[in-house]
Amino acid sequence: MQRHVLFGNEKLSESYPIRRAAQLTAYVLQQGKESIKEAVESEARKKVDQFSQTFTQELKEGFRKIQDQQKQQKSSASASILFSPLHNIMPGETSAKDSTQGGEKKPKCKACCACPETKRVRDACIVENGAENCQKEIEDHKKCMKEMGFDI
Repeated sequence: MQRHVLFGNEKLSESYPIRRAAQLTAYVLQQGKESIKEAVESEARKKVDQFSQTFTQELKEGFRKIQDQQKQQKSSASASILFSPLHNIMPGETSAKDSTQGGEKKPKCKACCACPETKRVRDACIVENGAENCQKEIEDHKKCMKEMGFDI
């Protein structure tokens, strides 16, 4: 048995204002549901984008630190070579060194393990800037490999 409440001489379910109010309420609830869904997706997308930016920034900073450390190591190594006393080198030693340099050197290690400093700088530059923008680093690594005895 259905109960219908009369409003004026009409059943409430047949009243246009009541039906219209119910339709508007359903519409608002549906729109709210969709808005919440979009907001959640947007917030998740923002978090992913933020993580990606943070990760990229930290990676670039890490590569810069490595490059700075290597530059400092190179400058301190070259300074120690320039200022080392010459009287420590005996004449017999220089001729022996010259004779080994004149001949062809054999690599002391595998190519994958040679010149780790220049390789690290080269790889970091390529990852960050692309190979076409890292010719100096690539040439530095090739030079180091040649000095180690590799034919490049």
